[in-house]
Amino acid sequence: SIQIGSGGTTNVDISTATSLIATATRYHVAFVAEGTTARLYIEGVQRASGTITGTRVNNQSYCRIGYLQATYPRYFYGKIDNFRVRAGECLYPGGTTFTPPTSFTTWNRLSYLSSITTAETNNAQGVASDGTNLFFSSSGTLYKYTKAGVLVTSRSVSGDTPTGKDQINGLKYHDGRLFVCAADFSTVGTSWVVEYDPSTLTYIQHWTITGDWFIEGLDYHSGYFWAVFHANKVVAQLDATDFSVIATHDLSFYLSGSSGGFGSGQGYDGIAWYGEHIFCNVHTIYTEDFCDVYGWTGSEFVEVARLRWPTTKSHQGICLDPSESNILWFAERAPSGTDGIAKVEIVGEGSWALTNTRLSGKLSFELESVRDGAASWQPHAHVVLRTGYGYNYGYYYGGT
Repeated sequence: SIQIGSGGTTNVDISTATSLIATATRYHVAFVAEGTTARLYIEGVQRASGTITGTRVNNQSYCRIGYLQATYPRYFYGKIDNFRVRAGECLYPGGTTFTPPTSFTTWNRLSYLSSITTAETNNAQGVASDGTNLFFSSSGTLYKYTKAGVLVTSRSVSGDTPTGKDQINGLKYHDGRLFVCAADFSTVGTSWVVEYDPSTLTYIQHWTITGDWFIEGLDYHSGYFWAVFHANKVVAQLDATDFSVIATHDLSFYLSGSSGGFGSGQGYDGIAWYGEHIFCNVHTIYTEDFCDVYGWTGSEFVEVARLRWPTTKSHQGICLDPSESNILWFAERAPSGTDGIAKVEIVGEGSWALTNTRLSGKLSFELESVRDGAASWQPHAHVVLRTGYGYNYGYYYGGT
């Protein structure tokens, strides 16, 4: 479905849009408001029309393009390259031929390669790689596999210190050491980082994580550990020696639910640094979800892209392979059948920096000769979007 509306309601709805647009293809879309009639054009051809309700000039009404707030997220999951509001006649350069002004990045950027089967069902938690082997966690067991899927060893951690932990989560292999996230979900704010021997998977030592969080994922970058949490949209920057919290950084992509204890919201399962960007896997229990990409400015994380995983299982911990270029591993949980460790390649035209400057699914706009409140004002919005990439979650407030 394609929905475009103003005045807080949907005015134009193409419910058969799948027959008009294809995934990963660029289109020119025009929404034309003329009097009380709204028209939707795709590639210069009118495909739908509707009656406009409400005003389009004050700050109380807004224009939705490819998005309906009540059932977030829906429709284009796309990124908008250019958004303009004009008074008077709009021209469609080149007649029926439209050439986008800039190149674009590939829509999903995660390409499935393979998967190995684990000994677990509906229990996958975390994954880490030393370049040769994969470390995998269920809620109470550590596993070590070769990257070909051969089990090397496994061990239950239920009797290990710290006492009170009821689940182990994400993993991180760094500098010859294996670090495991652990939590007591019955007590808010009780989390640990536990070190295990990467050869025998035996307990070595642990550190308590301070703060009202349940730690889910861990990675190392530029002299610090970085952690993400259950039902909290933050990244914590941790001291590399004692795991004390140095700073917390808010994350801004939309997640359902509220922050707080177990079961109260989404948060993130895993974190993986990729250059100066982080991949954060959205927490879910039984279904596929998103992987959010943020760029690090040196002081904060900014939205870059929201990606869909290329498999349909629930995706938990993630890690970047230290010996293979552009390879991500992620623990995939299956509500039926066996859990796996999936291998995906980060692909795509262009760079993440280009993606970051190209709106990340948000609206950007130019106003050209708009006469605010004038009776003859007939805004024409020319929108260029690429379907299937990220999502469009915002809305444009009219007026100034």
